[in-house]
Amino acid sequence: MRGATLRGTDAQRYAQAQAYKARGVKPGFADLQILQVGARGEPGLYLELKVKPNKVTPAQDKWRHDLRCAGYCSEVAWHMHD
Repeated sequence: MRGATLRGTDAQRYAQAQAYKARGVKPGFADLQILQVGARGEPGLYLELKVKPNKVTPAQDKWRHDLRCAGYCSEVAWHMHD
């Protein structure tokens, strides 16, 4: 598991974060991963799904950068048509 949304009070969010961390969840990792390699060897696609007014976090930017450096397509989708 690589991503999660935390909800509730600060104490509940903290407990959720600790539980996810113990299971290996990495902050900022893309919400959606499509890893099928295309017929011409195209890399997989990693999408961060956002709804305005939310913004991309520094951890999400770092993941996008690292994935792109590794040859993957990594994008942010703000709308279902993106």
